[in-house]
Amino acid sequence: MTSLLAELPSKQELFGGRLPLDHLLSYAAAIDPGLAHRAAVVTTDGNTLLTEGRYSKPDEKFIEEIVDFLSENRILVVTVGDPQGQFEFPIAALRHACWEKGILPVLGSEYCTSRKCPRCHIHQQFEDRIFVCQRCGLTLDRDLAGALNIYQRVFGKRSRLPEGGL
Repeated sequence: MTSLLAELPSKQELFGGRLPLDHLLSYAAAIDPGLAHRAAVVTTDGNTLLTEGRYSKPDEKFIEEIVDFLSENRILVVTVGDPQGQFEFPIAALRHACWEKGILPVLGSEYCTSRKCPRCHIHQQFEDRIFVCQRCGLTLDRDLAGALNIYQRVFGKRSRLPEGGL
């Protein structure tokens, strides 16, 4: 575990902007547990895990699936929404499983993250599961938008999204 954590940049490098954004995003991910009982784990290299319909009572296999995905894709930092526990997401279990694999879990607020465009940062109201920005045209799953926004809140960085969406 120590060797993996030793590869993490210092806090100065993370928040001082000395690392290229693409490099920073290549080993960081975000989970948004709040929307329609779904989870989204996102990385910028195209690896995406969506786990649906398990939030009524998340089990160990669910946590294991998320942590295995993070580990297989060499993700060393994960941002988790729902710090108040209102969605019954097992944050303590996820935190423990992450630390065992050398992954650093960070808590962040998921408030209004699914309504804000991760590219142009405009708030919008919509009813659909697919997020379509009226301003810049970004199209992606609403939970992915939420996860990207949680990530951006915690690390203070704007992600570079492809023109057509994910």
